Formats: sequence, structure tokens, C-alpha cells
Amino acid sequence: MKNTRYLLVLILFLSGCSSKTFIDGNNCNSKELLKTIKNATGTVHFDGYSYVIRSSHDNSYDLVDVGFVCNMNDSLRKDGLKLQFDGQYFKYNGKEKPAFAGTTYYYLSISNVTLK
Repeated sequence: MKNTRYLLVLILFLSGCSSKTFIDGNNCNSKELLKTIKNATGTVHFDGYSYVIRSSHDNSYDLVDVGFVCNMNDSLRKDGLKLQFDGQYFKYNGKEKPAFAGTTYYYLSISNVTLK
């Protein structure tokens, strides 16, 4: 019984440790607008902390914009969902950095969303 308690405390301690931080994409309006897009295609992803839309540049799979969505409707919160959208990309000032060259992080406000 005593060993079970120690094991439970250890599991709770380890499960609470994480170096990742939640990326707050709720406040696009206070950020610097960098670009506006129309009819972009992208895929919704959930990394365990935040929903993002990944969108490749035309004629390239090496250049990817990752938008931390400021105004994502609950019906769009599905990992792997493909969609077309208009949007505004705002300056990202979070601590997380892209893991791959050619990837750029933004805050993203979306509109006119259609499913693909």
C-alpha cells in the first residue's frame, strides 16, 4: 500500500512536468498585421496545446506558414481537417520556434472558411 502511494505521487509529479508552454492565439488584434490572404488551403493540426492551420506556399512544399488561430470555431477543431480560408497573418512573438527550416509561425485570424 505504501509503495502504491509513492508510485502515485511520482506519476502525478512527472505528468505535471512539461517544457512546452501553451501558445496563446486569442489576441490577434494587438499584433502587427503582416499579410492578408485569400482562398488559401490548409490543414488543421493539434499539437497537444494549440490548434494551428498549416498552409504551404504555392508551388512549394518547403515553405510552410503555421498560423496559431485566434478565432477558431469549435466545429473546425478537428485534427487533419482540410479547409480553404481567407485570413490575416499577424506577427508571432511567442517563445516556441519552428522546428524546421522554411516554417514561419504567425497568429492567424480566419474568415470565409469552406471544407475541402
